[in-house]
This record gives sequence, structure tokens and C-alpha cells, in this order.
Amino acid sequence: MKKVLFPFEINRSCYKEAYVYAVKIARNMGAELILLTAFEIETDNTITKQKYDLLVKNAWIRAYQDIILFHDYYLNNYARVDSELRIKVDHRFIHGKMVDEFLKIIHGEKVDLVVMPAIGEDDPAKKKLKQMRHEALDIHSVSLLLIPCESTYRPFENILFSAVLRRLKGLTDYAADMYLYASIYNSSIHFLHFSRHGADEPAPDHMVLESFRKTFQKKNQLIDQPLNEREIAGQLQQYIVQNDIHLIAIAKQQILIIGDAFRGGIIEEMGLRMRIPLLILRQNEPV
Repeated sequence: MKKVLFPFEINRSCYKEAYVYAVKIARNMGAELILLTAFEIETDNTITKQKYDLLVKNAWIRAYQDIILFHDYYLNNYARVDSELRIKVDHRFIHGKMVDEFLKIIHGEKVDLVVMPAIGEDDPAKKKLKQMRHEALDIHSVSLLLIPCESTYRPFENILFSAVLRRLKGLTDYAADMYLYASIYNSSIHFLHFSRHGADEPAPDHMVLESFRKTFQKKNQLIDQPLNEREIAGQLQQYIVQNDIHLIAIAKQQILIIGDAFRGGIIEEMGLRMRIPLLILRQNEPV
């Protein structure tokens, strides 16, 4: 992993917890952390260059003040050693529109992961996050980590990877991606998959499942008996609670298949009600 992108808005508290996850992942994976914020300055015919420069300078100061608050929150609550914030950081504080600048980066640079809140605290924040989320989902090579605003940071000790196997391509590749994230916290991987007819449907390819098992042979919990996909939402929610799951991961190619099982959408359900981070994994193969 080379680049982690963390977009944030000035004076928005919902980005605080997401920042902690972004730093932890970037640090443990040796990635560069891009901190992006954009600010718009209203101008008219009466504005002078001196006044304009001052407005830009003040916006930069506010952005750095927010980063300092994020740093303090991280160091006071989650840092184990003083050097935890010694990571490669690229500050992108730009005069422009947030979504436009976000698009430029994810289309023009090799970004591996975007970390952002799942849901904003008010309508303007929700709208902007939704726009950026949709843009990130459209790019196959970018994974997306969505953090509930009111959650408290927890290490990913138990990760649940869920899939409808009959419509999933590249399980071995996804196993490699899951191993990457699990390596940060020495996590257990729970694998829950669904079929149309439950146990009546033929089992998934034995060699693929064996490869999945071997990847996580040290601590893995592998659930390899199919469940009925007509009950995806209920079974996922029940499994999360019963097994103390700290992160749910799904393939980007299955965001509609699994997401549509939730009445309000999986992002809203995980972010608002269950308050659990959701990792939408990059698409490894064209589908």
C-alpha cells in the first residue's frame, strides 16, 4: 500500500475518529497519508489582492488548527509511543471545491485506500460525504473504509468478510487484501458466505477455500457453510453481535448485492445503528 487519502472538512467533529484509523493504517502499512481539505472564498469586484490573500491564509490556519486537534486527540487517547505520528504526510489544503479536488486525486494518483466518516452530522456534511463515497466506489482500484461518526476507535481484532460466492470473482485476491488489513492487529478473519438455497447448493471450490484457510491458518475462523442469501441482512447483523465483530468487509463488486439486503442500505445501517466500520474492498478483477 502506497497512499491513504483522508479528506476532511474544517470544523467538523465527525472526522475525528476516522483520522485515528487513517493514521493507524498508514503507519502500519508504511503508506503516505494525504490530508485533503478544500475551502471556498466568496469574492466580488470590491475584493483586493491583499484581502484575498489574507482570507486564504486564515483558511490555511484553520485547517492546520484542525489537524493539531486531530493530533492531540490521537496522542492523548490512542498513541502507545510518542513517535506514532511520525509518518509521511502530504498536506493538501486547497482553495476550491472539496468534491472536485477529491476527484482530481483519486483519478490522477495511485490511491490505495480512502478513509472517511460513514455519515455526516448534518445535511451539508452528509451530502458531501455521499458524493465523495460514490466517486470512490466508481474506481475499481480504490478501497474505501467508512467509520461511524459516533463510534470509538477499536483495533480490528475480529474482521468479518462476507460474500455471495456464486457472484464473487477473485476470492484468492480478496484473501490477500484481507491478510494485509488483518496483519495490522493480528486479527481473526471470519468468513461468512451466502447462496440461493443454503446447504442445498454445491459447496464453493475446495481449492479456493483451502487457499483462504492457509492464508489465515494462525488465527482464522472460517465459516464455510453457505447461508441463505434471502436473509443476508438479519444473519449479518446477528453474527456481528454474537462474535464481537470490529470491522465488516465486502467486495466492491458486491456492494449492490449485499447492500440491497438492508432496507436503508448497508452503509447507513452499519454507520448509524450498529456503529461498526465498513471496508469496501477494491475490485481485483474486471466483472
